Amino acid sequence: MIYKLIFVALIAIVGRQVIFFVDVGGLFRVVHTHWPGPCRTVPPIATGAEKIVVTKNGIAFITSGLVPAYRGETVDPRMWQLFEGRIYSFDFNHPEQEAKPLAIDKNFDFMPHGMSLREDESSGELRLFVVNHREAEDTVEIMTFDRRTSTLHHLKTIYDPLFTSLNDVVADGPDSFYVTNDGYFRNSSWRTPERLLGLPWGSIVYHDGSEGRFLVEKAFEPNGIAMDAERKTMFVTMPFLKSLHVYKRASPSAVSLSWQLSHQLDIKASIDNVYYHPNTGDLWLGALALPHMVAESAANIDVIAPAASYRLEPRGSPTDKYESFQLFEVFADSAGLISTSSMVVEYEGKLLVGSIFHKLVLCELETRY
Repeated sequence: MIYKLIFVALIAIVGRQVIFFVDVGGLFRVVHTHWPGPCRTVPPIATGAEKIVVTKNGIAFITSGLVPAYRGETVDPRMWQLFEGRIYSFDFNHPEQEAKPLAIDKNFDFMPHGMSLREDESSGELRLFVVNHREAEDTVEIMTFDRRTSTLHHLKTIYDPLFTSLNDVVADGPDSFYVTNDGYFRNSSWRTPERLLGLPWGSIVYHDGSEGRFLVEKAFEPNGIAMDAERKTMFVTMPFLKSLHVYKRASPSAVSLSWQLSHQLDIKASIDNVYYHPNTGDLWLGALALPHMVAESAANIDVIAPAASYRLEPRGSPTDKYESFQLFEVFADSAGLISTSSMVVEYEGKLLVGSIFHKLVLCELETRY
């Protein structure tokens, strides 16, 4: 009798996980193309625009060249020939111009993923925090941008034993930041069972520039991370849970681990990265429209996965803006313009939509969603 009960329990667990991943993978979803206005690709980017950050005056920085072979995953062999780790800049004020690859004044193993921007209002310094997948380990690279020469000056590399499988980063000070580990195991041979079993072995780590500490020690695949302009609210995407976690702290001067989870927003979409709009408080969300196709597009870069991007408008009270919200699908494409959507940002009526392995798209926001 006991063996029958164990067998039934195992069947139930396996069945639940199968249903879960069929839903998360979007196996039965259909994506209908609609754009908010005229859209076009931005040359020369064709090997990914995974993360995008924007300055107050409309200069965007874009990470490119992510090859998931660092996880031991199967990738298209052409990636090794065509993909190169780079950071590009794009000027919203001159949208007719191409994106520009930025030189870095130091040679090192560079495969960028997540990124954060810190603008110093007193000095005008632009400081980038970049998740870097080196061959043997994940690090955060801190650089400053020289406007005069369009060069990135490398300041320091930060490694910590708590950096198990970095995905994204958000700056909190000149040298301090938060990062997401999207799992415990970096290599897919171990990571796949971790994911299939639904183990909450991801984490959120605070690093003060010298030492890392857990902010959230257990989480299931935390991914993108962002912070509001007042540094009182932090947003973390959970693509496998189709949710967005909202954390709050008492004040910007509060200790850096004094965050509390205030909301788990049910997005009903697998959100990759999140952008907080400093003027409106809206959240712009790049989504994996059909997540099961992301691995296919990595194994064959000719496979174009549909894309979707959203605007989340907070509609809560002044003291708790995100207790309620309205979600708008602003952009969707299954016509081959872009392969999946990792990121979307808005600046003065224009959208930049990024991708993991594909192109960068610029849209005019003529239809208000």
